[in-house]
Order: sequence, then C-alpha cells, then structure tokens
Amino acid sequence: MASTLATHAEGELCPAFQILFYPVITMKKEYTHTSSRQNLLGANPTQETIDTYCNELQVTATTPPAFIMLSGDDDVVPAQNSFNYYLSLLKHKVPAEMHVYPSGGHGWGYLDSFKFKKQWIFELEEWLRNLE
Repeated sequence: MASTLATHAEGELCPAFQILFYPVITMKKEYTHTSSRQNLLGANPTQETIDTYCNELQVTATTPPAFIMLSGDDDVVPAQNSFNYYLSLLKHKVPAEMHVYPSGGHGWGYLDSFKFKKQWIFELEEWLRNLE
C-alpha cells in the first residue's frame, strides 16, 4: 500500500518519502504475493488493472525517495518486488536506498528477536537525517 500511495498520489497527497519493509510492489503473477494481489485486485483482474498496480511500472521522476528493507531468505514476498522497484527508482533518478539482510524471513518488522534490528534502525535514522 505504501508504494501504491507513493506512485499514484499527486500534489499534497503525495508523501515526502517512503519506507518499505519487505514490500509487495508488483501484481505480476510470477513475483507477487498471491494473497495481496487477490485482496487488492480481486480474483480475476484485467491486464489493465494489473499494470496499473504494478508499482515498479508507475515510478516517475516525482516519486518520493525510498528506503527499502528485506531479507534474502524471505519466502513470502519474492525479493524481485524490491529489486525491480529499486531499479525503476534509479532509472528515474529517484533517491533510493535498499538493504538486504541475509536472514530474517518475512514479517520481522519491529521484533526484538530480529538479528539485524539495531542495524536497520541505525541505517534508517541515518537515511532520514540525510533526506533532502
């Protein structure tokens, strides 16, 4: 939802930045999170609807800067969601930073048990301090 807001909102509704934890970005069957796709688009979306909500295809030069975090061993949301979005942001010269932690799976968010919690908090704080 955060990347949808960042790529679809205009004017005052557009956020100043985006922070994405193991995000669902695409609605393409081969890379999406199936439940998210069905919950957002329904059981049988048209190709036009799919393309509209493939947020990696909606990035423009005015898309807000992004901080993306994921784990390389996430077996729920394919890493291609983050990789393809990051590449699209770079292509459009949108400031972006991506952190791929080697383990943690999916859904670690604010869990104290996440091995890299202190690291991601530090990295995010630094990114926010340097945001232009």
